[in-house]
Formats: sequence, structure tokens, C-alpha cells
Amino acid sequence: VCGAVKWLILEKQKPDGIFQEDAPVIHKEMVGGYHGAEPEVSLTAFVLIALHEAQEICKDRVNSLERSISKAAEYLTKRYQLLARPYTVALTSYALALTGHL
Repeated sequence: VCGAVKWLILEKQKPDGIFQEDAPVIHKEMVGGYHGAEPEVSLTAFVLIALHEAQEICKDRVNSLERSISKAAEYLTKRYQLLARPYTVALTSYALALTGHL
């Protein structure tokens, strides 16, 4: 799990905190509302939830974990008031509440 967390942070997180999919998704039915008007927010919220869940296990193995969580939460907080889709609002609200940013 910690190897995957490290890979996500080092390879997929942008400097502004966003997690962005850069490869095509073959089975779009499996992404749970990710595609739409706000895909970067939804994916960042999904990953933030996963990072939070892995935090207890990986905090001593992934040095940048806390900073990565903070950067993702800061990005979502900035975008929160501008969200339009109920699914994205719900997912982002959960991620921010889970990490103490809402």
C-alpha cells in the first residue's frame, strides 16, 4: 500500500495539489462519476480520501504524505465554492471533512 501511495504522490500529484489522470480510461463505467464537468476535482477528492485512509499505515514510510494531503485539501478548498455537480460537491465535502478541512 505504501509503495502505491508514494507513487501517487511522486508521479501523479501536480505542484498545485491536483491529481490528474493522464491516460485514457477504457472502462468508463468503473470510474463512479469521475468524468464530467469537474473530473480533476473528483479524482483529487478520491485520492485524498485514499491517502487519508493510508496515513496511519504509511506516515513513517512516506515522508511527503502529510504535505501531499495538505496540498490536495488546499486545492479542493479553493475549488469548493465553485463546484456545480452534486456528486462532486458530496465527494469533495466528504474528503474535506475527513481530513478536517471543512
